[in-house]
Amino acid sequence: NPSTPISVLFGTSDHIVTASIDGKLCQWDIKRMKKPVVEKVFPDPIIKAVLTGSMRPCVAVATLRCITLLTINGLIVEDVHPNVCASELRSNHNGSVLFGCGAHIDMYLTLSLIHI
Repeated sequence: NPSTPISVLFGTSDHIVTASIDGKLCQWDIKRMKKPVVEKVFPDPIIKAVLTGSMRPCVAVATLRCITLLTINGLIVEDVHPNVCASELRSNHNGSVLFGCGAHIDMYLTLSLIHI
């Protein structure tokens, strides 16, 4: 929907990933921008989305109800951590650990991404 503002935007070597408050996560091919290559719709607004580090790049998405980890190619769901609302997400240098903080997290949520 062109009237929905994009809340998150980041790029990879051949794609752009956008997220919006209507819960839509889109992966765009840089060479063909008419429509998204992949589109996922979450039932809740997307608060934050980040690309994790270089070991095995994933897209980490924080909504009002969960953190979801998706593959960078195809946005396939790899892992879901329910009942967590993170307003900030960061990964370490190689992407093996994801750090999150927010209202429902006492201090920091640390998720090991090595198994992904």
